[in-house]
Amino acid sequence: MSSHPDADAFMRRYLRKPPDVTTRLVFADWLEETGTPSNVAWAHYIRAKAGAEGHPVETGEGLALEAEAAAHAAEIRANLTVPVALFLGYPKSLLQLLPGSNITVRLAGYEIPPAVIELVPESVARENVVLPLQVQMRTLVVATADPGNTDTTEKLDFILNKNIVPVRALADDIQDVIDQRYGQTEVETVDSIFVEYPDTPVPRWFGPPDENVVDRVVHFVVREAIGMGGQRVQFHPRPDQLSVRYRVQGTWVTRDALPRRLLSLLRDRLARLAGPGVDLTRSSGGGEFRFNYYGTVYTIRVAIDTRDDDPVIDLDIADEIEIAR
Repeated sequence: MSSHPDADAFMRRYLRKPPDVTTRLVFADWLEETGTPSNVAWAHYIRAKAGAEGHPVETGEGLALEAEAAAHAAEIRANLTVPVALFLGYPKSLLQLLPGSNITVRLAGYEIPPAVIELVPESVARENVVLPLQVQMRTLVVATADPGNTDTTEKLDFILNKNIVPVRALADDIQDVIDQRYGQTEVETVDSIFVEYPDTPVPRWFGPPDENVVDRVVHFVVREAIGMGGQRVQFHPRPDQLSVRYRVQGTWVTRDALPRRLLSLLRDRLARLAGPGVDLTRSSGGGEFRFNYYGTVYTIRVAIDTRDDDPVIDLDIADEIEIAR
C-alpha cells in the first residue's frame, strides 16, 4: 500500500490480529482526519463494513450498509499485498479493511489442496486466468488478475455453481501455478465448457461465437430474464430452430431463435446443473440451481419434458432469493 509511517505501523499491527474491529475503527478515524478524499472514502468503507457486520445481510439496514461500502470502494487508492495464506486465514476481516480489488495476494509457497483445484476444470482456469484458492460451503475464493471484472465473476458463479470471491494476484503468477498444478498441456474433459461451433450461426444478442455457446446462452438468457422482471424462461424446439421466450408479467416475450442443434446440449447441461432431481431416463424431471445476479442469488428451478426427442425446457425464476456472501 502507499507508504506512510502511521499507516504502515497500523497495518503491521492489524495484520498481527486481523479480526480486531476496534483497531480498524481507530484507523478509520485517522484516515478521515487526513482529509485526503481517497482516505475519507476508505474510512467510510471501513465503518460501513463494520456496521453491516452487526446486521443480517438480508435485512434492509444490512443491505444499505453494504451498498454504502461498495459506493466508496471505487474511490480507495490504497493497495495491500499479503501472502495468500494470510488472506485465506482471515478473508472476511481483510475484506472489511479493503475491497478485494485493492488486495493482492502472493502465491509463492502456497500449496493449494487437490480437492480445491479439482473444483475448476483446467479449461476454465486457463481461459479465464483464474486459480481456485479456498472453498467454504458454497463460497469459492479465486485468484484473478482483474477482480473488478464482474463479467468473469458472474460467468464463474454460473459455471461452478458457487458464490465467487475474487482476489487479485499477478497474472504471471497465476499462470505459473496453473502450469504446475494442471500440467503444461491443455487436456479437454467431459466437463470442459469451452467448445466452439464454427459452423453454427450464433445470434448477435449473446455475443461473438468464440466461447462456449451453451453456458453463455444459459447465463445470458437467465440474466436478461431476471433483469426484465421475468418469471420463466422457456426453450421450445421447432422443426428448424430453437425458440427462446420469457414470461414477463403474464406475457410471453420472444427472443431471437437459436440453432436447433443446441437443444440436446442445453438439456444435458441444465440437467447437470440442476442435480439428481432431473432424470433424463424418465418422461419428465426437475431440479434447481442458484444464479448470482449482481450479488443477489436466485433459485432457478429446471423442468425438462423428455417424453419425446424434442424436450421443452422451462426455467422458473423462484421468488426466494438471498444475498451473496
